[in-house]
Amino acid sequence: MKWVSFIILALVTVVVQTTIAPRFELSGARPDLTLIVVMFVALHVRGVDAITACWLLGLMADLQSCGRPGLLALLYGLAGAGIYLARDAVFRRHALTHVALALFAGLFVHGGLGIYYLATGGAAAGLGTKVLWVALYTALWAPLIHALTLKLSPWLGIELPRYSHRGIARLSV
Repeated sequence: MKWVSFIILALVTVVVQTTIAPRFELSGARPDLTLIVVMFVALHVRGVDAITACWLLGLMADLQSCGRPGLLALLYGLAGAGIYLARDAVFRRHALTHVALALFAGLFVHGGLGIYYLATGGAAAGLGTKVLWVALYTALWAPLIHALTLKLSPWLGIELPRYSHRGIARLSV
């Protein structure tokens, strides 16, 4: 992976998350575009670079938020690690995969944020509904944003997997 290109993508993602994503707010929920980029990185980048890049995206999101520094970095890093572990068991380019992974990652990240806010004395009214709504709304945006980031993969130096239908005929005997 080309790290300079990734840093540019991360900066653009955080700027879009803070400036354009609020325009798409629906019933108090915004799509978490940074989480979708974390999902893309975890699905397509190899080795330690994937987890490091997910953590860096979380750190950049932490720096633009008013929350506790390091919380989003931890949650995005753990979500990226979970997706990285599951990536060999899923079809990486299928839209339903993107929706399902974004839903589960969104529930994990925003649920973790909700638990943190509850533990530190935050408001509990409607928290579960908001976490679910943000995760669902992010999951609906995932195929579109993932398709856009797939077009950037040569610029990022990411080799995409090539699926072959060659071995399928042998399995259907």
